[in-house]
Amino acid sequence: MIADKVELDQMLEQIGIKHKFSEIIGNIIYYVLLLVVLLTVFDILGLAVAKELFEKVVGFIPDIFISVILFVFGLYLANFVRDFINGRLSNMNIEQASVIGSIAKFGILLIVFSMILSQLNIGNNLVSKLTQYLFAAIGLGLAIAIGLGGKDAAKELIDRVFRQKK
Repeated sequence: MIADKVELDQMLEQIGIKHKFSEIIGNIIYYVLLLVVLLTVFDILGLAVAKELFEKVVGFIPDIFISVILFVFGLYLANFVRDFINGRLSNMNIEQASVIGSIAKFGILLIVFSMILSQLNIGNNLVSKLTQYLFAAIGLGLAIAIGLGGKDAAKELIDRVFRQKK
């Protein structure tokens, strides 16, 4: 199962949840069925306000289900990319392979969490803007670091170009 490959049960233990992922999904299905039965009872009894409230709750359940699928798939993808990058960079004898892999995992998880919040309609504009600003800041920081780190190489290149013209 995907939850085993992602090591979801171990991750849930680390954050303090003592139930297995399958138990959580089973409980969610149980409560969804309970809500559907209650919705039917309220409809039979003619309680329109309660019926409307439960319709909104039941209408929100597919978004939660999609969010759970996004979370599991995103976690699997992030771990895969981290391991792939760690393996490839370690084979190339790059010392900071694990740091680069962890940064890639963090970036993927950031995108996944923004997708989940967007799916649940939680602060769509705020999450979108914060994600854009974070990636812009990271990009600007990398551009400055590469620019400052490569200034000597750029100076040598420019000197060579001007020496050839003379």
